[in-house]
Amino acid sequence: MSNLLGKKVIFLVVLFLGDLLAFFISFSLAYQLRIVLEEIWPQLFPFSMFPFAYFWLNTFWIPGFLFLILACEGLYTNHFFYLEEVKKILKSIFLWFFGVFFIAGITKKSGEISRITIILSGLFLLLFLPFFRVVFRSFLINKNIGVKKLFLVGVNETSLNVVKFLNRYSQVLGYKVTGFFDKNQFFKVPPNNFFKIKPLKYLNRSLKSKLADGLLVCLDIFEHEREFLKFLTEVQRLAPEIYFIPKSNKNINVSFLKIESIPLFGSEGIIFKYQNHIHSFFNCFLKNFLDFLITLFFLPVVVVLSLFIAILIKLDSPGPVLFVQERVGKEGRKIKIYKFRTMFVDAEKKIASLVEKSKELSEEWNKKRKLVEDPRITRMGKFLRKFSLDELPQFLNILKGEMSLIGPRPVTEEELNLYYKEFKEIYFQVKPGLTGFWQVMGRNEIDYPTRVLMDTYYVLNWSLWLDLYILVKTPLAVITGKGAY
Repeated sequence: MSNLLGKKVIFLVVLFLGDLLAFFISFSLAYQLRIVLEEIWPQLFPFSMFPFAYFWLNTFWIPGFLFLILACEGLYTNHFFYLEEVKKILKSIFLWFFGVFFIAGITKKSGEISRITIILSGLFLLLFLPFFRVVFRSFLINKNIGVKKLFLVGVNETSLNVVKFLNRYSQVLGYKVTGFFDKNQFFKVPPNNFFKIKPLKYLNRSLKSKLADGLLVCLDIFEHEREFLKFLTEVQRLAPEIYFIPKSNKNINVSFLKIESIPLFGSEGIIFKYQNHIHSFFNCFLKNFLDFLITLFFLPVVVVLSLFIAILIKLDSPGPVLFVQERVGKEGRKIKIYKFRTMFVDAEKKIASLVEKSKELSEEWNKKRKLVEDPRITRMGKFLRKFSLDELPQFLNILKGEMSLIGPRPVTEEELNLYYKEFKEIYFQVKPGLTGFWQVMGRNEIDYPTRVLMDTYYVLNWSLWLDLYILVKTPLAVITGKGAY
């Protein structure tokens, strides 16, 4: 285990132990207070409490549920100002209340749980959780554990003021700027000091060396949006977290990124946080696990349906049942994807002559890589394509680990070079998907350049909720057949 990873694990474990201690103290006080209340007003509490040890042995899921909510709120992975953290703790406890009572109700275990004890525990947690978090985090940061090191990209007076603020409150926020990069190697800082920085061309090498946990990027360094997009494509894979200092003019648009604003209280500035979640080990594991689980669940239906379709394809036209083609997968690896054959056997040879004979067909093909009235498609093929049944064999690609349920559609190397261009590095970061963002938003009615932008958006802004959204919308898109041909 690397030293950096070891410190991250220590930070998480100690912070979790602090939360566990806060819960233990809060529940103990609530338990004792409930007993005192029972003695004072026995008519209000007709049922006696279970022994203290019973709770920890039989209802251990109750604190576990709270810690899960805290984790979902980012309270183990992100640093917040004190007031922001208290707000998230309050929200977590509120959700915990309803979650515990709901689960106890549907599992018919409400008789084993004292509602007043849970409510009192929550009130005590509002006091002890923030307190122990401040104490434990300050201790860890003093030991240089849990500090997120950032590189500053773009040095000017605005960005240096932000750096001074972050470094001044590093014990509260846990951020420290340790490296400086710019197009210019020197920057004059008033009154008359010179600040030496590294050329921007060395940034990627420093990030690959794991010398920083993220970037603080001043958007003033970029002259136009395309330059910013090129930079983001290169670094977002190497920097788990990227913070933007807004540009003084409006030439750079970051609206396509899912960002979180962070006000710098006590300072006139504000920064925006962008985090690419797709590279997290836990998220990758969760996505792969869900792919495997859902595929196994639907596999019996897929197998039966596939056998039926295979028979119909054989009866409809001569040729093999499956069409196998080389596409580009994650990390640029070549993979062979499987589809039910929907065209006549010599279809690949026919396309060149078709687009040569008609200018309209040529423009349509170049724009979408599809033809609305394609003479190469068989009768059975039209039906399969309308309802996306031709892609059922790709469940095999998912089981082989070459594809995912959700992601950009697998494309050829020619398409990558022709349409994706500088964005192909983003395409390489995930497995191709059986369904995807642009498929549920219009399918073939969307032109190819827009597909590229939508695939790029998906990778840069991935979340489990986005996957679930696409997964839920897929059946409707398939059933209606809109945009399919």
